[in-house]
Parts: sequence; C-alpha cells; structure tokens
Amino acid sequence: RPMASLGIGQAWKVGVNDAFRWEVRADQSFGNSSLPNAGLTNIQALLGYSWGIGAPADSDGDGVPDRVEIELGLNPQDPADAKGDLDSDGFSNIEELSAKPPTDPKDPKSHPAVVNLLRVKELRGKRMPLVFSAVNKMPDGKYQIVFNQIEPTRRTYWVRENEKIDETGFMAGTVTVKSVERENPNMPGIKMREDASTVTVKRLSDNKEVTLKINESGKVTDVEAVIVLPLDNAEYSVVEGGTLKVREETFRVLTVDSGKTSVTIENEASGQQKVIPKLD
Repeated sequence: RPMASLGIGQAWKVGVNDAFRWEVRADQSFGNSSLPNAGLTNIQALLGYSWGIGAPADSDGDGVPDRVEIELGLNPQDPADAKGDLDSDGFSNIEELSAKPPTDPKDPKSHPAVVNLLRVKELRGKRMPLVFSAVNKMPDGKYQIVFNQIEPTRRTYWVRENEKIDETGFMAGTVTVKSVERENPNMPGIKMREDASTVTVKRLSDNKEVTLKINESGKVTDVEAVIVLPLDNAEYSVVEGGTLKVREETFRVLTVDSGKTSVTIENEASGQQKVIPKLD
C-alpha cells in the first residue's frame, strides 16, 4: 500500500560525538478500502540517545573534530587554527575545548580558570637582605647584635637576642660568640684569631630560621620562582611555603621544583592542586 510519513523532532549534542533526540512521526496509509488497515493513521513519539561509533573525524589532526571546526568557522584542513584564539580571552581554541567542562571559544566571558595560564618564568636564589656585622657584650652581660640591611635600602640596626629587627620582617635569635685560630695569609707561620660568631634569624612571615655567620653577605635562603600571567604580563615572586594571590584567588605554594622549573600550588578555598609549568 502507498504510505506517507510526516515527522518533527530535535536533537541536542552531548559531548563530542553523542546526541539526545526526540521525534513525533505520523504515518498515513492509502489504498483499497477493502484491504486490512487501509487508510490507517499511525502516530509515534520517539525519545532516544545515540552514541557515536569511534572517534569523530579530525582531518588535520589538531585535536578538534571536523564538525566542531565547521561550527566555529575554522578550517578542518588547517591544524594551526586550534592554537588560535577566536575570542581573544588569552586561551587557545583547543584549550577551551579541552577544558573540563569545555568553554566557548567564541565567548570572551567563557574561559577556563585564569590560573591555568600561569607559567614559571625563572627560578633564582632569594638572598637574605641582612648581614650580621658585629656582636658586643653589654654591661648587663647580654649581647647587642648589629645587622646591616643591604636591600632594598641600606640601614644599620642594633638589637638584643629575640628582638624584632625593626620593620625588616625578621627577628634576631640566639647569638653564639666564638673565634677560631688560623694562618695569617699575610704573615706565613704566624697564627691569628678570627671571629667566627653566628646568629640565628627568624623570618616572621613563615617562622623559617637561618643561621648567619658574621660578615656573611648574600646568603641564599630560598629558591624563588618568578611566575608570569601572559594575559596581562603580571609577575609574581613566590617561595616554597609562601602564598600566591591571582585576581581573587589565593594559593599555597607547596613546592618549587628546581629540576623541572615548575611550581605546585594549592587553592586555599577548594584544596585543588595545580602544577605551574615552565614558560616556553
């Protein structure tokens, strides 16, 4: 028997290669009225989910399926456009499509977390800004310790043990007064005594202690990482155990890896960790 069909429906894309769809269809048969089911109208409502078979086509091998490239107005034959930035938000098209969840490469307000753009520009030794230059025994039997600040400005401080060193961010600890005997470099065979006193100094921001020898200058206390945000070229200097604030988010600096030139941070609010890689 002759038959006519009419249907309407809609499909929603799920992920890259799947779809959820509905359809309403009406089938009308025609023919000799003496035949069974002649003139019958059959109405069906269909609801379904379709799974893609295998990986979606990706002609240029850039990680973006051809169908998605066509929807975005990109060229399925040009692998370079995956690294482009359609909405100029600082994230490449492939970075937005690969994010979890994916963001819209054509909407500048839709993008992965800004922290994902951070890169380690360089690692350098962070030096103690103070030099332990002298120690004097006072009439009360206690020691007066002399520190010279060499950066950012030059100043001299006189403090006692366990006193804060003005506004430098450090506190003097215990001083050990001693001297050692050694050869006089200008008079062979003649011995001389040399001051070998030491003092502990505590950094108030994280309570880290270091020991300074008298007249020791430029002591490296930490490996400092310089982190850059290419979006606006902002730079941040951090050390292991410190904090990093980017926009409205604050992170703890867990490790500074000198071998890989990378930094591991942890979001204070969510606890999520991220490794910041080296700047290419």
